[in-house]
Amino acid sequence: GKLLNEMTKLLSSKYPGQDLLGKINSREIIRSAANNFLYTPSTAIYERYAYIELFEAFNLISSLFYEGVHSIGKVILTDPEHQSIIFLLQFKDPIRISNSRWVRKVLEMSSNDLSLIIDNEYIYGLGHLSEDYNFIDQKIFTVNFLDHYYWQITCGDITLLQSKYNQPKLPTVPIKDELVLSNLRRLYPYTTEVEQKNILNLIHSLTTFNHGSMLVIAEDAETEVLRLSTLGTPIIPRLMTPDLLKQVSGIDGSVIINPKGYCFGIGIILDGEANTQCTPSRGSRYNSGVRYVYSSQEHKRLAIIYSEDKTIDIVPTLRPLMSYTQIETNIIQLEAATLENYHKPRAWVDDNRFYFNANQCVRANTALERIENSESKIGQIIIQTPRLTPHIEMDESYLID
Repeated sequence: GKLLNEMTKLLSSKYPGQDLLGKINSREIIRSAANNFLYTPSTAIYERYAYIELFEAFNLISSLFYEGVHSIGKVILTDPEHQSIIFLLQFKDPIRISNSRWVRKVLEMSSNDLSLIIDNEYIYGLGHLSEDYNFIDQKIFTVNFLDHYYWQITCGDITLLQSKYNQPKLPTVPIKDELVLSNLRRLYPYTTEVEQKNILNLIHSLTTFNHGSMLVIAEDAETEVLRLSTLGTPIIPRLMTPDLLKQVSGIDGSVIINPKGYCFGIGIILDGEANTQCTPSRGSRYNSGVRYVYSSQEHKRLAIIYSEDKTIDIVPTLRPLMSYTQIETNIIQLEAATLENYHKPRAWVDDNRFYFNANQCVRANTALERIENSESKIGQIIIQTPRLTPHIEMDESYLID
């Protein structure tokens, strides 16, 4: 909504599109949108508008240390008189949320089973939810302070928003089962449907853990565990199950299975050289998975990385199969397009650039070059599209028809 409002203002100006990039601060728009969104829980609790900026309050609390320890704790945001709240300790005088240092101090008393009970203005004490509470009424929200300057707000099992170092973002979209299965069939076509569904169940089970973990599927699992035997615990091969995975994932390192679901090693510390897919914005677990997967050119590997913030990544990125005919159709439309009608094929080409081969990249780039250099009207917006290059991971196994 915030972005649409800003764009409406710019498009309503005398020369819409002129100096557009210079007037947009994307980070400020995102933060402003998150700040506005955090009025929603307050409104849901009391059914009236609240003026407390919870987004800023939670950011400040998460940034503070208490006796050298960063903010880790749990808060239940609701009406303290809600019938599902069970107090174990109540403050005689509620603490204002705006008193951030005092709030940080009492946050130290919370745990997985015991939370601070707050509304949009005060902290009332420590307690927990009754076991029979159903989040369907959307009157109770949970705020988890996960690390220094890092927190997220949820309603039941649904993560509404998370913020790290004052940079809000929406939760990761759940990975669709069919996408996982289609990629398993593409990577390991010799596996059976039962074996593929077992691996899917293993991936599902990872998301129920209270700790970060990583599952690696490797065609060369047996020889790799032997090679890395001094960096983990090799085991006699056995079919991995969700219950067993939960037990063995509690230790550092990765669980390595083959595409048929048989485990060869637990607690394996992965190796591999740094590559362009690594990123300093992600943790060491994620980057170790990336290094390991991309270190092999001969054997296909897949790493499923579950983080403490309850996000899940699959490396390499799972992508749906693509129609070769659809690629050709959109290139042809782009080649015939003008400044008046190129937006739709241009957007499609930009969104699906991963699937283009070398010849298709050249054709698309030639069309973009011609269109962008066409004579335009005053104030007309011309989108500059990054040129296409063949993706190193792309092969014909992604294509259909």
